[in-house]
Amino acid sequence: MIVFEDDIHFSKSATVLLKQFEWLPKKFDVIKLETMYERVVINKGVSLVLGHMLCRHMCMAGYIISQQGAKKLLAMTEKLGIDRPVDHIMFDRLIEQKNSSVHQTFPALCIQDKIYNRDSVRFGSVLEDARKVVIAKQKPSGFEKVSIELIRVFAQLSPKRIGYTGWLIMKGYKKRKINFPQ
Repeated sequence: MIVFEDDIHFSKSATVLLKQFEWLPKKFDVIKLETMYERVVINKGVSLVLGHMLCRHMCMAGYIISQQGAKKLLAMTEKLGIDRPVDHIMFDRLIEQKNSSVHQTFPALCIQDKIYNRDSVRFGSVLEDARKVVIAKQKPSGFEKVSIELIRVFAQLSPKRIGYTGWLIMKGYKKRKINFPQ
């Protein structure tokens, strides 16, 4: 299945490649068709069309997902839940699995308008507005700030020695001897 967002621009070569499918690998999970102008680590010795992705990446403006890839993605979300945007699950967690086959076309076949035209406001995003909402947090008191920083420092220096007990002590809990009445 080929998926495109509604705010993309296609390259000139997209028409040719999307009319024929001989260039697709026999077995794959996902083929990312877009670019964000970011560096992507791919395997050595790749063709001019397709490279095996070896690093995390994001955005889902254009991709091809195989039936097997969709099944893997569904199984992963059922097992681990959806705790982050789907593109992070698809291009982080799927890539982390040794048995997954995620590829990147290059040059890219499409690009999102907000990346292609950075100043463009033609395609607004409801999601972007929702992501900008910041939840107001209560500021910690002076003592809380100090204890938080001490916990952080000790955890970085020796997380095994401090452990959960050390964390509780730093939070103000006290160690008490439990007496056994004779």
